[in-house]
Amino acid sequence: MMIRNLSIALVFLWLPFASNAQQTKVRSGEHSGYSRLVAPLTDNRDWKVTHIGQDVIFAVAGYDQGYDLSTVFTYIPRDRVQSITSRPDGFTIRLGCACRVAPFVDKERFVVIDIASPGVTLASTFIPMKPKDLPKPKQESQQEIGIKPVEPNIAVPMASMPRNDPIQPVALPALARAPLSELEQDSLTEISRRLTRELGTATTRGLLTPVPGPSLPISRRAQVDLSAIAEPEAPPPVPKPENLSGVLNNMRVSSSMDIPGFAKATDDPQSLSGLNCPLNATLDIANWGDDRPFHQQTGDLRRSLYQEFDKLDQEAALNLAKLYLHFGFGAEARQILRLDTDLVSSQGILADIASILETGTARQGSRLPLMLDCNTDVALWAMLANADLGTSRAIDPRSALLALNKLPVHLRDVLAPALSQRLLAHGDADAAASALRSVQRLPSELSSSAKLAQAHIALDSGNMNKASEDLSDVIDDNAEHSPEALISLVDARIVAQQPISAETASLVEAYAKELNQTELGPALRRTHVLALVRSGQFDAAFAASKELGGDSEEDDAVKLRMRLIQELVAAAEDVVFLEYIFRQSPQDITRLPARQKLALATRLLDLGFAKQAQTILPDHLDYAKSESYQIIAARIALDMSQPMRAQAALLGVTGQDADLLRAKATQMTGAHAEAHDLFLLANDDDAAARAAWLAEDESNQRLAENAVFGPALALSNADIPATRQTDGMLARSEAALSESRAARETLLNLLQAPELLVGSEGITP
Repeated sequence: MMIRNLSIALVFLWLPFASNAQQTKVRSGEHSGYSRLVAPLTDNRDWKVTHIGQDVIFAVAGYDQGYDLSTVFTYIPRDRVQSITSRPDGFTIRLGCACRVAPFVDKERFVVIDIASPGVTLASTFIPMKPKDLPKPKQESQQEIGIKPVEPNIAVPMASMPRNDPIQPVALPALARAPLSELEQDSLTEISRRLTRELGTATTRGLLTPVPGPSLPISRRAQVDLSAIAEPEAPPPVPKPENLSGVLNNMRVSSSMDIPGFAKATDDPQSLSGLNCPLNATLDIANWGDDRPFHQQTGDLRRSLYQEFDKLDQEAALNLAKLYLHFGFGAEARQILRLDTDLVSSQGILADIASILETGTARQGSRLPLMLDCNTDVALWAMLANADLGTSRAIDPRSALLALNKLPVHLRDVLAPALSQRLLAHGDADAAASALRSVQRLPSELSSSAKLAQAHIALDSGNMNKASEDLSDVIDDNAEHSPEALISLVDARIVAQQPISAETASLVEAYAKELNQTELGPALRRTHVLALVRSGQFDAAFAASKELGGDSEEDDAVKLRMRLIQELVAAAEDVVFLEYIFRQSPQDITRLPARQKLALATRLLDLGFAKQAQTILPDHLDYAKSESYQIIAARIALDMSQPMRAQAALLGVTGQDADLLRAKATQMTGAHAEAHDLFLLANDDDAAARAAWLAEDESNQRLAENAVFGPALALSNADIPATRQTDGMLARSEAALSESRAARETLLNLLQAPELLVGSEGITP
């Protein structure tokens, strides 16, 4: 009973994980003053966010798969978002404070929900809160956004109320909190800067009018004599919002700042993480150098690097670092930036670009990966910041491709292959090909890295011949990427079931020894073993595999043994196959995938090892896995003289192969007449004739027409006359000898017929 309860509990624990396999993940991020949730939006569906009391309900029309919320609290605390629960059409957020909610759509692909602490102002519009105890109105309220356009906000000026007593400021105690991080401080500074700028812009345009007089106190006093308050001059009547909605939707407020070139910083784009995207002018790498020789440009800047008293000129240092980046010298640019700690802290993106040019990835803790959603040139460096894009969601590569084409040719030669491989690994083959075309159209010959990326695109599209040609060119170049190309070539030929020459296997071995202590060392040693197998050198392959772990239970060693067994089943000669397959441990055989188990059992069965083949397949009567599985199980049962087991294995299977096996199983039980009909159904006339012969069905027309059984049947049915009509002893003797000779030949043909030999498919002992 306890085991049963435990099993039921495990099933219920597994169900949420099984459901998450089909769900879309909700991402989160913590910012200064607000928390952000980002939910992918599929197929441009209608959506809405409703704020009712302490609950915020997000729902998507026509969606019922739910959302994966497993990692939400990995990146945000529980002060603003207390809890979050999934619903079939969305999720419900329980707030932990009197927070305000501002949802909006980003790039028509994501719904962003910002949950701000009290007093925090955001650039997006807050939705009002609906009290939980009020009945829901029949008409759709303005609290739900997403399905209907948001009505414009109308600010109604509040008249000042003169008071006899001045308002005394109240000193508030300082709140104890942890010091702000660098990211929080930068975000706070940026918000303050933007808020000040936007307020100034709105005031200049006349959208905001200062209200004179003291402001109202935060809390009202208990007793106020309203008659003592002078009636202020009534402000101009402001129409209700509903009366102006049609007008305001067709109204635009403009000023000289709307002219292109004037709004320099008012439209700074933001990523989903809340970081400001650097403008294209900030990363104009193509213009960080000129046409003068490299030594002349660097010489001029180096001479002005230090002022009197050996004081560093930060502007000259910054320009020199940019010049190094323009020419692709990442290490030198990092060295210049490190001359002053202020340069490194203020020019973090330049330091990251220098690291990408030098090592292939950005610095640890870089904020570049958070800018993947930017639509400026920084998107290129955000994609190159890590070895992979590190996200399962769709990424718009257009900004990165545009930025790539702006770079100088020498930088494109280096960065285009790297960007192409990242996009291809992410699943965007078209964008990967576009990135590579930025260097393919150049008159110069492609670099080895570009050829390698070109080969990977060909492999992805299934063009094995083109891929092999490109990979062979990279290998022949004997360049930096030759070992990587050799690994790709061996893997591609193994997948395509193509042979590998012994010379290729020897070349892999040479690279494996040369690069033993590098990152490519383990991959080269694994490739060497597989190349030996594919070239037919199984003895050397198994010997080399022992040096890489042998019978170790580490993941890499187990995966290599699995691959060896698969290649042994697929390519080894019969003698070699039998020599090594019986050396494998039962645990490794059990680890094989179902398809490989089926292939192994089939080969053992073809070689006459039915009992060993049966041990590989599960020993029970539940054959409802696949028709191929059932066919092999039936063949094994027939080879082991188990006709009833074979018939059970074939339940529910149709087709000629199944009919033929079913007929053989029926014949093995002795039901030859029924087997005859089944053989006819399987279009096997010879087997049907044998079954009719064993059933002694002398009236069967097919039996009479059969080349083997027909003469024997005619012989057995021949009438022997009582008296001979032939005159003379000699004539009678000659006739008897002729009949004897014909009978002997008929019987000899019958006994020597291959289909009647004991142990054949027709008759079993």
